[in-house]
Amino acid sequence: MSITLPPELVELVVEHLVGDERTLRSCALVARTWAGAAQRALFRNVVIPATSKQLDRLLSHLTCLPHLQTLFRLVTIQAVPSDSLTSQDAYVSHLTNLLSLLPKVVFIKVDFVDTWWEAPANESFLAVIRNFLHRAPLVGVDIESVYRLNNFQNVFDLFEGTNIKRVSLDSSKDDYEDIVDLGIPVKRLRLPSVECIRFDVGMQQERFHHWLTHHRANFTNLKTVRNRGTRCTGVGKVAGCDV
Repeated sequence: MSITLPPELVELVVEHLVGDERTLRSCALVARTWAGAAQRALFRNVVIPATSKQLDRLLSHLTCLPHLQTLFRLVTIQAVPSDSLTSQDAYVSHLTNLLSLLPKVVFIKVDFVDTWWEAPANESFLAVIRNFLHRAPLVGVDIESVYRLNNFQNVFDLFEGTNIKRVSLDSSKDDYEDIVDLGIPVKRLRLPSVECIRFDVGMQQERFHHWLTHHRANFTNLKTVRNRGTRCTGVGKVAGCDV
């Protein structure tokens, strides 16, 4: 005699297994009553593959099973191909096709991890990211190895005109102020949607406050700013604004 668990219990079991992909894949195949919850857990947080074989496989999978396209919520992209992609253009084309299939993503994480993407080679990649950031459901973005974008003008250009509310900027270098221009941007940015910014880029507090003083007018709804965990005084806090 088979026993069917209530959906809420299935959800609890699946949530307990988040991060265990092998077991979640088994759950997705064990019964139809388990498939939905297991698939939601499997595709909620996905690292985009950086090899041609894996990327093609994911594209084919999503094309054949379109219901999976709406399950993606958090997407991580490493801006470096790890082996056999034939060219930079090929990678950008594959990535463009993949992102076009993901209408429900609300948070994206991008890691500019390798010099392969340094200008001018990264322009087409940045265009893909910029277009994706303008999609309405997206509310948060985390950019790592941000020093490879050369200056804050390039960084915040990505967010202009978007609905992004939470921005996190990280760098693996502690001498960030020596390798980027933290001055006043060449043009006035319009970033009314940004409410929360977290910096972890090695800026000294004095330099950080100087930057915020010059740029505060660009962020009309900004309520929380943190530099390596220290919240700026004079900026209101938003509950739950951990980016």
